[in-house]
Amino acid sequence: MYDVEKRGDKPIYEYLYMCIRDDIVSGRIKGGEKLLSKRRLAQQEGVALITVENAYAQLLVEGYIESRERSGYYAVMDAGRFAGASGSKTAISRHYKISSDVKKDVPEIADFVSQRLHDDAFPFDIWSKLMRKVLSDRNPECLAPPDPCGLEVLRYAIAGYLMRSRGIEADPDNIIVGPGTEYLENILLVLSGGGALTAVEDPGYKKIGLVCERAGHKCLHIPVNKDGLDVFSLEGTSVRLVNISPSHQFPTGAVMSAVRRAQLLDWAEREDAYIAEDDYDSEFRFAGRPIPPISASSPERVIYMNTFTRTLAPSIRIAFMVLPDKLMEKYREKLSFYSGTVSSFDQLVLAEFINGGYYERHLSRMRNYYSKRRENILKIFEDKKGDNTFTPVKDNAGLRLILKGPDWLDDDKFLREITEKGIKLSCMNDYCYSHKREYEHLLLLSFGEADEEVFRKALSVMDEVATNCRTKA
Repeated sequence: MYDVEKRGDKPIYEYLYMCIRDDIVSGRIKGGEKLLSKRRLAQQEGVALITVENAYAQLLVEGYIESRERSGYYAVMDAGRFAGASGSKTAISRHYKISSDVKKDVPEIADFVSQRLHDDAFPFDIWSKLMRKVLSDRNPECLAPPDPCGLEVLRYAIAGYLMRSRGIEADPDNIIVGPGTEYLENILLVLSGGGALTAVEDPGYKKIGLVCERAGHKCLHIPVNKDGLDVFSLEGTSVRLVNISPSHQFPTGAVMSAVRRAQLLDWAEREDAYIAEDDYDSEFRFAGRPIPPISASSPERVIYMNTFTRTLAPSIRIAFMVLPDKLMEKYREKLSFYSGTVSSFDQLVLAEFINGGYYERHLSRMRNYYSKRRENILKIFEDKKGDNTFTPVKDNAGLRLILKGPDWLDDDKFLREITEKGIKLSCMNDYCYSHKREYEHLLLLSFGEADEEVFRKALSVMDEVATNCRTKA
């Protein structure tokens, strides 16, 4: 095991990353050797799952490990040869149990962590037809280098869609297309100025915080409650960029209230700061009217961000943001030398998909598809007539269920044992920057890929496991 108490002032994920990197460099972990699963390492070290995910993510980026589909993580052959002296000379004494000590993989019952959508949800026929059309009609454009901001035809298609669906009057020339929100966040950090103070939600999407820290920006973790981000925690902080998901906060599902939105805009205006609004899950609202984005009413202070990955497929890496005029001027001044990051072919296909009306029809079908799935899953709980160990928390949007466990549940023991039974899930505290008692016994289960029968089988196992995971009196 690694002794995290010896990390000094380093974040835990950075300490784990350094420990594993040094073991690979020194040969204690051989090339081609399997590492512990993220869940198993988190349990062994007594840390949050997201901590291990961040450590493994950095090892992946730097090429020390590789991910093999349906198998796990492996040390890369000869990775240590290119590490230089930094790894071997900073090795820390410890013991790391590798895969020879790990039990054989148990059959998987359910993966409630996956962000995949069900294969039936993807419009294969239409997508393949449009791919052939683009190759036939626009083959010279397919081979041309993409514009740094994204192809004009796609930016105009996105602007039209935003006006129709979200009431945002976006100038196509202010839209930037990229392979993901993390990439776009890096651009915002450059535009904010080197080392500027940024803020993220707590709990929240922790990759954004990691991107900020890796870029050399200090990052404040602002608490979230039922009304959204606690704006008063921003007062007197010198924050220049705050990242929020107000329409459906991840992972709590909170919707930022109108009063809180007004307070946030007042703060941004006074402090000459910007708000990065991730319109997460806005397409999957199953009751009531869609929640209006903040950027529709204040485009000069709010950067609107969204991705097509969530509504189409994880493999379609296309996201975008709409910059206010002042930030767009800075972008042209500082970053116009950037190369395009999404292939012209993929952008052309997506533009055809939007302009042909296919995307909005696809979203309508998806809402119906997942609304019915959600209703059927919730009916499983109703059919048990109150005899439920876990109870759904009300949420009218998104492709996740939040389940509340009993107060007597030992969360850590439950997560260990349920993983050994072949069920993957996460808990709310995995997305907190510090352990918070108000988020204990709250589990997150994605139903993007898992259907009703998977839920039915998994819940039976979860009930059984929970009875053996009581906290000691």
